[in-house]
Amino acid sequence: MAKAEGSSGKRVRNDFETFIRAWETSDSVQEAADKCGITKDSAGQRASQYRSQYGIDLKKMQRGQRLDVGDAQDFLAALRAENEQACLPVYVSADSENENEETETELETETA
Repeated sequence: MAKAEGSSGKRVRNDFETFIRAWETSDSVQEAADKCGITKDSAGQRASQYRSQYGIDLKKMQRGQRLDVGDAQDFLAALRAENEQACLPVYVSADSENENEETETELETETA
């Protein structure tokens, strides 16, 4: 078995039992790599080698997160609705306009 370089810079060597256990109990290639102290690329290459050269039936990890189109469309609709609400003009009543004018007049008098 070839040695792989871990995150600490030191060479890490795992026996097949350690690697297979880590692979089969992980949800991602990165998780398996972390358990073994090797890089994600090394873990993926090793799993591929076990499958192709040795016929070991390791599970296939999903690549990236699968997109649920329905969820994505629902999220987009909700986001657009939220943005439309945020972009609505704010209407000021006549009473509040008068209050603002009085405040501005008071400020002008104080600074003069």
